[in-house]
Amino acid sequence: MTEYFGIYGCANENNDPMYIGSSRLDLQQIEWNHRNWKKNGWYETKFRKALATEGKNWKFFWIEERRRISRRQCEIEEGALIRWIKPTWNIDKYPFEHSVKEGRMDAV
Repeated sequence: MTEYFGIYGCANENNDPMYIGSSRLDLQQIEWNHRNWKKNGWYETKFRKALATEGKNWKFFWIEERRRISRRQCEIEEGALIRWIKPTWNIDKYPFEHSVKEGRMDAV
């Protein structure tokens, strides 16, 4: 199924890549979710912890603007960017495989 998904990044003040993710949300919602995860009862990640402690001035931006694409294809592209750019706080280098393992989608 295709929806509108995009790939976003977060960089520090020196434009060093801190994190890459994908979402169908708009950029403001993505940033709010990462910065306010406790308010929603979501889990802490190493990226969210770093964002809270040292990332006050970190900026969120689109790497690939939202477009009509399957979640599967978006996560495959996201993983390729993570492995190529090597952001500091991306622990999972294969988001598609992680989604399959977590039951969010079927394997190819």
